[in-house]
Amino acid sequence: MKSHVERMKQALLSELGYAEREHMASMALPFAERVAAGTSWPPVRLERVEQTYAGLLLHCRQASGADFHDGIQPGMPVCLAPISSPSKGLDGVLEEASGPHARVRARNLSEEDLPGWIGKGDFGISAAFDGGSLRLYLQALEKAISDPFPLAGPLCSWKGPPPGDGPLPPPGLDPGLNGPQRTAAAAALQAKSVAVVHGPPGTGK
Repeated sequence: MKSHVERMKQALLSELGYAEREHMASMALPFAERVAAGTSWPPVRLERVEQTYAGLLLHCRQASGADFHDGIQPGMPVCLAPISSPSKGLDGVLEEASGPHARVRARNLSEEDLPGWIGKGDFGISAAFDGGSLRLYLQALEKAISDPFPLAGPLCSWKGPPPGDGPLPPPGLDPGLNGPQRTAAAAALQAKSVAVVHGPPGTGK
């Protein structure tokens, strides 16, 4: 079981590294190409700053007055930076975007901490790399490696569905079940420890 989970961890690390490299490559593109790809918004301007208990709330407006595209969604981490220097950024989270207006929350900052460029003209807002979900998966795998749980063995030793139609279901099951459903029902009822039934929505799990 441990070697199986180790392989999963390595695959997840590879995926995390690939996603981060892809994001870095996209941020190296010229600003206009990032806007066209949906990873950056056209130039914005700071309208006002609001100090709240959860950090600074930056009220921004698209410089042209046009609506923001939906490539960046509320809840996503973002980076505010000069258009010519995307690496010199300010991290935040997009709270809301409506029409040409957006609100970005910058935590652990006071108004005095804001860089000078942010109030002196147009700047860019880009989607920041978000590996949070992948890192949570990694933490779960590392916990499974260091502290195995009772279901770890059955879950990690599953070798796929039985060949053909699988075992016949016991009597008393709904006769309207189709072939895959009969296979799943039989596997679940006859499993020695645990059975995993998976499939797309609407398949009768």
